Amino acid sequence: MVPEFKNTYDIIRGKPISAYGKPTVSFAVSGDYTFTNSFYIHTEVLHNSNGVQKYAGVYYPEAMKLGMLTPAAWSIYQEFSYDISPLIRGSMFGLFNPNDGSRVIVPSVSYSIFTNWDLYLIGLFFHGEPLTEFGGYGSSIYGRVKWSF
Repeated sequence: MVPEFKNTYDIIRGKPISAYGKPTVSFAVSGDYTFTNSFYIHTEVLHNSNGVQKYAGVYYPEAMKLGMLTPAAWSIYQEFSYDISPLIRGSMFGLFNPNDGSRVIVPSVSYSIFTNWDLYLIGLFFHGEPLTEFGGYGSSIYGRVKWSF
């Protein structure tokens, strides 16, 4: 006989984030620097005392309703950008959840085709086991052509 589950929390034998009833302590430590050659680096660490250690993907909808940036207890953000030429800028950033090992890598490039016309390409590459914060989303590549007037 298959057991009946009332919600996703029953499957993982967990409680909703809001069920803990304790004060939340959140903090972020961030640093960035732009070198003279236009290379930019940005690093950030975020901690949330009510964050979860595993199954962060399950808690994501509730975390958004509660106004949390992420359901994870810890998150690490890293970004790099560089002006390849006056018309081309390349960027890459990533988010990493050290508790469940999931991550997303987001490379992008912008190119000024000619005056008032820009081309922008971006990729989203998610990695992680199912039910982790970034697991199960796959990969996508998008493009945009923008005309400014």
